Amino acid sequence: MFHARTKHVEIDYHFIREKVCNCDVKVQHISTLDQVADIFMKGQSAQRFQILKHKLMVCSCPINLKGDVRSSDTLREKQQLDVQQQQYLGGYVV
Repeated sequence: MFHARTKHVEIDYHFIREKVCNCDVKVQHISTLDQVADIFMKGQSAQRFQILKHKLMVCSCPINLKGDVRSSDTLREKQQLDVQQQQYLGGYVV
């Protein structure tokens, strides 16, 4: 009998075994070079990290968080909304 902490492993094992026997799941060998899960599990060289990132179709975020991220247009729009809100509230600041 399995220990209570490993019971989920036993259940998962039998579930997968049943799926394989019914041909619902096909098990294939994956070489070490194609293991994309390594990006989450192991430290990688910069080149290897880029290869795995590309395989996962992860793209770089175009946002640069250095310095002020607000543009003058966005700030101007916010100021206009603040003025409109104050006018609606009769000039009272809540």
